Amino acid sequence: NTTFRKVNAFLRGDPDAESTIRIKENIDAPETQEAIVTHVAHMWDVFDHSKTDSPVLLFRGLQDGDKAFPGVWKADDSMVGTEWVEPSPVSTSADERVAKIFAVDAVMRLHVPAGVGAVQLSGWPTKVAHNREAEVLLQPRLRMRIVADHSEMKQVGPHEFGVRVFDVVAEVVPDDES
Repeated sequence: NTTFRKVNAFLRGDPDAESTIRIKENIDAPETQEAIVTHVAHMWDVFDHSKTDSPVLLFRGLQDGDKAFPGVWKADDSMVGTEWVEPSPVSTSADERVAKIFAVDAVMRLHVPAGVGAVQLSGWPTKVAHNREAEVLLQPRLRMRIVADHSEMKQVGPHEFGVRVFDVVAEVVPDDES
């Protein structure tokens, strides 16, 4: 199980979430244990010190609508107006092509305002480093609202097919809101 999955389970209140994770500071360092709550506090410090300085457009592939939107997923009807708060960091890409690789049910086009905690985790894909995902990790506690729901064409090799696209507006949830 990856650190990402363990941290997400902890932040989402999973009763089976683990309380520690294995950490290796560098390739030569010995493996140690760290409390997830400590690891999360370090992540929050990074988000507090790394904010977007202007609005950005990021993308996220949605693999399973039923899992992402339990009880409200509409495979054949508009999702406009659907709103939720992300309790954990949100993995996105600055490259729409990367999000489309991960998309099964939809691509989310995230309109992120200035001042949101964000950390660039990888560079843009190149011919040499094609496995880069232009990944940007967004801070937790973002309120997301779908403002548009439509289809666009997706090209995979010689094949073209429709993909569902959500335009999503993100905003930081104030600390005094529950």
